[in-house]
Amino acid sequence: MNGELGLSLIILGIGVAVIGLLVIDSTPLMILGVSTALVGLLANWGEGVLQETELRLSSSSWDNLALLLESVGTASRAIYLPSSMVEDSKPYALIPQWGDVKLSGIVPRGFMVKYGPGPGDVGIKVRSMGSRAVEECLSVGSVSSDLNSTLSNCIVNHLSLAKGVEATFTGDSVVVLVNRPRLINPYDGTIVNTVLGSPMASIVASLVAESLGRPVVIDGEEARGNAILINLRPLTTQ
Repeated sequence: MNGELGLSLIILGIGVAVIGLLVIDSTPLMILGVSTALVGLLANWGEGVLQETELRLSSSSWDNLALLLESVGTASRAIYLPSSMVEDSKPYALIPQWGDVKLSGIVPRGFMVKYGPGPGDVGIKVRSMGSRAVEECLSVGSVSSDLNSTLSNCIVNHLSLAKGVEATFTGDSVVVLVNRPRLINPYDGTIVNTVLGSPMASIVASLVAESLGRPVVIDGEEARGNAILINLRPLTTQ
Protein backbone atom coordinates (compact mmCIF):
# COMPACT_ATOMS: atom_id res chain seq x y z
CA MET A 1 0.00 0.00 0.00
CA ASN A 2 2.82 2.43 0.82
CA GLY A 3 4.49 1.64 -2.50
CA GLU A 4 1.32 2.33 -4.48
CA LEU A 5 0.67 5.54 -2.57
CA GLY A 6 4.25 6.68 -3.06
CA LEU A 7 4.15 6.07 -6.81
CA SER A 8 0.82 7.89 -7.10
CA LEU A 9 2.19 10.90 -5.22
CA ILE A 10 5.30 10.98 -7.42
CA ILE A 11 3.22 10.99 -10.62
CA LEU A 12 0.78 13.56 -9.22
CA GLY A 13 3.58 15.79 -7.99
CA ILE A 14 5.44 15.75 -11.31
CA GLY A 15 2.22 16.56 -13.15
CA VAL A 16 1.38 19.47 -10.87
CA ALA A 17 4.94 20.82 -11.09
CA VAL A 18 4.93 20.68 -14.90
CA ILE A 19 1.56 22.46 -15.05
CA GLY A 20 2.73 25.10 -12.61
CA LEU A 21 6.02 25.70 -14.42
CA LEU A 22 5.14 25.38 -18.10
CA VAL A 23 1.40 25.90 -18.42
CA ILE A 24 0.26 28.64 -16.05
CA ASP A 25 3.69 29.89 -14.89
CA SER A 26 2.80 29.54 -11.19
CA THR A 27 5.76 29.22 -8.81
CA PRO A 28 3.59 28.23 -5.77
CA LEU A 29 1.92 25.48 -7.81
CA MET A 30 5.31 24.25 -9.02
CA ILE A 31 6.60 24.14 -5.42
CA LEU A 32 3.50 22.22 -4.35
CA GLY A 33 4.10 19.68 -7.12
CA VAL A 34 7.75 19.21 -6.23
CA SER A 35 6.85 18.79 -2.55
CA THR A 36 4.21 16.18 -3.38
CA ALA A 37 6.70 14.23 -5.51
CA LEU A 38 9.25 14.30 -2.66
CA VAL A 39 6.65 12.92 -0.24
CA GLY A 40 6.06 10.08 -2.71
CA LEU A 41 9.77 9.35 -2.93
CA LEU A 42 10.02 9.25 0.87
CA ALA A 43 7.07 6.85 1.06
CA ASN A 44 8.76 4.47 -1.37
CA TRP A 45 12.12 4.82 0.38
CA GLY A 46 10.57 4.15 3.78
CA GLU A 47 8.90 0.97 2.56
CA GLY A 48 12.16 -0.32 1.12
CA VAL A 49 14.06 0.40 4.32
CA LEU A 50 11.39 -1.36 6.40
CA GLN A 51 11.43 -4.48 4.22
CA GLU A 52 15.23 -4.62 4.26
CA THR A 53 15.29 -4.29 8.06
CA GLU A 54 12.67 -7.00 8.48
CA LEU A 55 14.66 -9.23 6.15
CA ARG A 56 17.86 -8.83 8.18
CA LEU A 57 16.12 -9.37 11.51
CA SER A 58 14.27 -12.50 10.41
CA SER A 59 17.27 -14.20 8.80
CA SER A 60 18.45 -15.79 12.07
CA SER A 61 15.19 -17.70 12.45
CA TRP A 62 15.49 -19.22 9.00
CA ASP A 63 19.19 -19.94 9.56
CA ASN A 64 18.26 -21.93 12.66
CA LEU A 65 15.62 -23.90 10.77
CA ALA A 66 18.12 -24.63 8.00
CA LEU A 67 20.63 -25.94 10.56
CA LEU A 68 17.94 -28.10 12.13
CA LEU A 69 16.89 -29.63 8.81
CA GLU A 70 20.51 -30.30 7.87
CA SER A 71 21.23 -31.91 11.25
CA VAL A 72 18.28 -34.34 11.05
CA GLY A 73 19.09 -35.08 7.43
CA THR A 74 15.71 -34.38 5.86
CA ALA A 75 14.92 -32.43 2.72
CA SER A 76 11.41 -33.79 2.14
CA ARG A 77 8.87 -31.31 0.86
CA ALA A 78 6.62 -29.95 3.57
CA ILE A 79 2.97 -30.95 3.78
CA TYR A 80 0.74 -27.97 4.48
CA LEU A 81 -1.96 -28.94 6.94
CA PRO A 82 -5.35 -27.24 7.37
CA SER A 83 -6.29 -26.27 10.91
CA SER A 84 -9.00 -28.98 10.94
CA MET A 85 -6.30 -31.69 10.82
CA VAL A 86 -4.25 -30.45 13.78
CA GLU A 87 -5.02 -31.02 17.44
CA ASP A 88 -4.67 -27.37 18.44
CA SER A 89 -6.75 -26.24 15.40
CA LYS A 90 -3.97 -24.15 13.87
CA PRO A 91 -2.43 -24.41 10.38
CA TYR A 92 1.08 -25.91 10.22
CA ALA A 93 3.64 -27.26 7.81
CA LEU A 94 4.63 -30.88 8.47
CA ILE A 95 8.13 -31.88 7.35
CA PRO A 96 8.18 -35.69 7.14
CA GLN A 97 11.26 -37.77 7.80
CA TRP A 98 10.63 -39.72 4.60
CA GLY A 99 9.01 -38.69 1.33
CA ASP A 100 6.22 -41.34 1.19
CA VAL A 101 3.60 -39.95 3.57
CA LYS A 102 0.25 -41.45 4.54
CA LEU A 103 -1.61 -39.19 6.93
CA SER A 104 -4.19 -40.68 9.25
CA GLY A 105 -6.23 -38.93 11.90
CA ILE A 106 -5.44 -35.68 13.68
CA VAL A 107 -1.82 -34.56 13.87
CA PRO A 108 -0.98 -34.14 17.58
CA ARG A 109 0.54 -31.20 19.39
CA GLY A 110 4.30 -30.88 19.63
CA PHE A 111 7.35 -30.23 17.51
CA MET A 112 8.34 -33.82 16.67
CA VAL A 113 5.06 -35.59 15.92
CA LYS A 114 3.87 -39.02 14.79
CA TYR A 115 1.39 -38.57 11.96
CA GLY A 116 0.67 -42.16 10.89
CA PRO A 117 0.63 -45.80 12.03
CA GLY A 118 4.04 -46.78 10.65
CA PRO A 119 7.22 -46.69 12.78
CA GLY A 120 8.78 -44.16 10.41
CA ASP A 121 5.74 -41.87 10.27
CA VAL A 122 7.46 -39.12 12.21
CA GLY A 123 8.00 -35.53 11.21
CA ILE A 124 8.71 -31.97 12.30
CA LYS A 125 5.70 -29.70 12.63
CA VAL A 126 6.58 -26.04 12.09
CA ARG A 127 4.93 -22.69 11.67
CA SER A 128 5.48 -21.10 8.26
CA MET A 129 4.69 -17.75 6.67
CA GLY A 130 1.64 -19.50 5.28
CA SER A 131 0.49 -20.46 8.77
CA ARG A 132 0.46 -16.86 9.88
CA ALA A 133 -1.20 -15.69 6.67
CA VAL A 134 -4.06 -18.17 7.11
CA GLU A 135 -4.67 -17.00 10.67
CA GLU A 136 -4.68 -13.36 9.57
CA CYS A 137 -7.21 -14.11 6.85
CA LEU A 138 -9.38 -16.33 9.06
CA SER A 139 -9.66 -13.47 11.53
CA VAL A 140 -11.29 -11.23 8.91
CA GLY A 141 -13.43 -13.90 7.27
CA SER A 142 -11.41 -14.07 4.04
CA VAL A 143 -11.17 -17.88 3.98
CA SER A 144 -14.00 -19.98 2.53
CA SER A 145 -14.57 -23.20 0.59
CA ASP A 146 -14.41 -21.16 -2.65
CA LEU A 147 -10.71 -21.41 -3.49
CA ASN A 148 -10.42 -18.51 -5.94
CA SER A 149 -12.37 -16.24 -3.63
CA THR A 150 -10.15 -17.23 -0.70
CA LEU A 151 -6.91 -16.58 -2.59
CA SER A 152 -8.09 -13.25 -3.97
CA ASN A 153 -9.63 -11.96 -0.73
CA CYS A 154 -6.63 -12.95 1.36
CA ILE A 155 -3.55 -12.40 -0.82
CA VAL A 156 -4.78 -9.45 -2.88
CA ASN A 157 -7.38 -7.64 -0.78
CA HIS A 158 -6.34 -8.29 2.83
CA LEU A 159 -2.57 -8.85 2.75
CA SER A 160 -1.82 -6.79 -0.41
CA LEU A 161 0.89 -9.25 -1.45
CA ALA A 162 0.02 -9.42 -5.15
CA LYS A 163 -2.03 -7.76 -7.87
CA GLY A 164 -4.04 -10.85 -8.73
CA VAL A 165 -4.36 -14.59 -8.08
CA GLU A 166 -6.05 -17.30 -10.11
CA ALA A 167 -6.37 -21.02 -9.32
CA THR A 168 -7.11 -23.75 -11.86
CA PHE A 169 -7.85 -27.41 -11.13
CA THR A 170 -5.96 -29.75 -13.47
CA GLY A 171 -6.67 -33.40 -12.76
CA ASP A 172 -5.44 -34.09 -9.22
CA SER A 173 -3.43 -30.86 -9.09
CA VAL A 174 -4.10 -27.20 -8.43
CA VAL A 175 -2.19 -24.62 -10.46
CA VAL A 176 -2.08 -21.11 -9.00
CA LEU A 177 -0.88 -18.08 -10.95
CA VAL A 178 0.15 -15.13 -8.76
CA ASN A 179 0.44 -11.88 -10.71
CA ARG A 180 2.99 -9.27 -9.64
CA PRO A 181 3.86 -10.72 -6.21
CA ARG A 182 5.29 -8.33 -3.62
CA LEU A 183 7.09 -10.54 -1.12
CA ILE A 184 10.78 -10.86 -0.26
CA ASN A 185 12.28 -14.33 0.17
CA PRO A 186 14.48 -14.26 3.30
CA TYR A 187 15.68 -17.86 2.90
CA ASP A 188 16.28 -18.10 -0.86
CA GLY A 189 19.08 -20.51 -1.76
CA THR A 190 18.84 -22.52 1.47
CA ILE A 191 17.42 -25.94 2.32
CA VAL A 192 14.43 -24.12 3.83
CA ASN A 193 13.40 -22.99 0.35
CA THR A 194 13.63 -26.58 -0.88
CA VAL A 195 11.47 -27.88 1.96
CA LEU A 196 8.92 -25.08 2.50
CA GLY A 197 8.95 -23.46 -0.94
CA SER A 198 9.20 -19.69 -1.36
CA PRO A 199 7.21 -17.48 1.04
CA MET A 200 4.55 -16.88 -1.63
CA ALA A 201 4.28 -20.59 -2.41
CA SER A 202 4.03 -21.29 1.32
CA ILE A 203 1.19 -18.79 1.71
CA VAL A 204 -0.66 -20.12 -1.33
CA ALA A 205 -0.26 -23.75 -0.21
CA SER A 206 -1.52 -22.98 3.30
CA LEU A 207 -4.56 -21.14 1.95
CA VAL A 208 -5.36 -23.92 -0.53
CA ALA A 209 -5.09 -26.52 2.27
CA GLU A 210 -7.35 -24.47 4.53
CA SER A 211 -9.93 -23.79 1.81
CA LEU A 212 -10.10 -27.40 0.61
CA GLY A 213 -9.75 -28.91 4.08
CA ARG A 214 -7.01 -31.22 2.76
CA PRO A 215 -3.22 -31.45 3.19
CA VAL A 216 -1.27 -29.95 0.29
CA VAL A 217 2.24 -30.39 -1.10
CA ILE A 218 4.07 -27.91 -3.34
CA ASP A 219 5.15 -29.84 -6.45
CA GLY A 220 6.98 -26.90 -8.00
CA GLU A 221 7.03 -23.19 -8.75
CA GLU A 222 8.47 -21.07 -11.52
CA ALA A 223 8.70 -17.42 -12.49
CA ARG A 224 6.61 -16.31 -15.48
CA GLY A 225 7.66 -12.73 -16.18
CA ASN A 226 6.04 -10.65 -13.45
CA ALA A 227 4.13 -13.67 -12.15
CA ILE A 228 4.76 -16.91 -10.24
CA LEU A 229 3.21 -20.22 -11.27
CA ILE A 230 2.79 -22.61 -8.33
CA ASN A 231 1.88 -26.29 -8.76
CA LEU A 232 0.15 -27.89 -5.77
CA ARG A 233 -0.97 -31.44 -5.06
CA PRO A 234 -3.75 -32.04 -2.52
CA LEU A 235 -3.27 -35.32 -0.63
CA THR A 236 -5.80 -37.89 0.48
CA THR A 237 -5.95 -39.07 4.09
CA GLN A 238 -6.56 -42.53 5.48
